[in-house]
Amino acid sequence: EEKEYYWMSDNYQHSPKKGLAKRTSPTNIAFSMTAAISAYYFGFVTLSEALSRLDRCLAGIEAAEKWKGHLYNWYDIVNLNPLEPRYVSSVDSGNLACYLIVA
Repeated sequence: EEKEYYWMSDNYQHSPKKGLAKRTSPTNIAFSMTAAISAYYFGFVTLSEALSRLDRCLAGIEAAEKWKGHLYNWYDIVNLNPLEPRYVSSVDSGNLACYLIVA
């Protein structure tokens, strides 16, 4: 069974038109998890939908290539490959750790 992952894009650029960025960071992954929880509590999605979003985020974290267990700072959201230059950010890793606790 092929797993569908969901990591939100870092940004959308309207002008000049570049569209959806195909990259994300651990902070964005963390925020998308809290957004799923908030969406449930505010009644925008069902509990099942919120849990599905959380599951897909966590599955992406598990599947992504890491450095000594730490997520790199930037990933391609289509294939989950780390982007160059590869590095680990203590700020982004800290954000992810804190929001995993919240989740």
